Order: sequence, then structure tokens, then C-alpha cells
Amino acid sequence: MAGSGVIMKKTKKQRLLEKDWKVAVRHNWGNKCAKCGREGCKLDTHHLYYGKLKWTEPKIGVLLCSGCHKFGLESAHKGGLVFYNWFFKEYPELSKEILGLIEL
Repeated sequence: MAGSGVIMKKTKKQRLLEKDWKVAVRHNWGNKCAKCGREGCKLDTHHLYYGKLKWTEPKIGVLLCSGCHKFGLESAHKGGLVFYNWFFKEYPELSKEILGLIEL
């Protein structure tokens, strides 16, 4: 039940989908931060969109270092609008492709 505060356990299938998605996103971005280019540090996968495609389409994912993902002022979590404006300017073709995949 979404929004009820009940934490649902993931099924084995869901865990495998999530793992495969994360591996594919890492591969797509060459195992480096899409924003600052850092390598060799902890890198996080970030969803650019959360709908039906959440764990099935690696193109809606981006690989980010911790600063660019959660902690920096212009990070995907703290400065969402600034981050998404940057992403659309830096990766216009991928942005168009992602918009074509999702249902608005």
C-alpha cells in the first residue's frame, strides 16, 4: 500500500531487476560520474524518472558520485531543478530519448 508507511519486502525477482538495472547503468556511464567525471570512488545510480520503467530501462538512470548525487548544493537530490537543467543541457539527445520513453 503506497503511502501507508508499511514497508514491503522486495521479492527475489525485484531484487534481481534492481541489481541488473544498476549494473547496466554503471556500464552505460563507463563507471564514472556523469556530472564531474570522478572515478574510483563510491558511485550511486540515480533514477531520472520513476514510472513503470523504474527497474527495466537503464537509459533513465545516471551514475553519480556522492557529491553530485546527494550532498552537493547542485546535486540531484539537493538541487534537483538545477541538476535537471544541467542534465538536459549536457545530454540533450539522451534527454530527448528519455522523454520519448516515458508517459507524461
